[in-house]
Amino acid sequence: MRDVRMEALIRAIEARYPGTRAFVERFADPMGDPDIRWRIWILDIRDRDLGLLGQFAYHLAGELYGPDPLPFYVSSVGWRRTKRFLADRAARERRDRARRVARAGRRARIAGRRRARVARAG
Repeated sequence: MRDVRMEALIRAIEARYPGTRAFVERFADPMGDPDIRWRIWILDIRDRDLGLLGQFAYHLAGELYGPDPLPFYVSSVGWRRTKRFLADRAARERRDRARRVARAGRRARIAGRRRARVARAG
């Protein structure tokens, strides 16, 4: 992520709501909007600040981006659910990593078979 405006937004949120942490991940919009590429998760927010955070974030983003489309969504996780959120996130990343490794191994085996067939035919 190299968007200075998005970094400024995150710093402003963390300054306005002390004790919060930001987590940024790539995001593919299910509605197909090509402009939305990121999701900013704000973690450890107090329950009473959940609604206010969204208002603050989108108001400031509007000021920072002006007429440009926002390249992100802002989502928040209350302090009671943050630990569970991070555990679920870590489990999902381990699952995805295992799938990538399995696919890479399968591709290598398939490529090896192709090379063997070509060598026998040649």
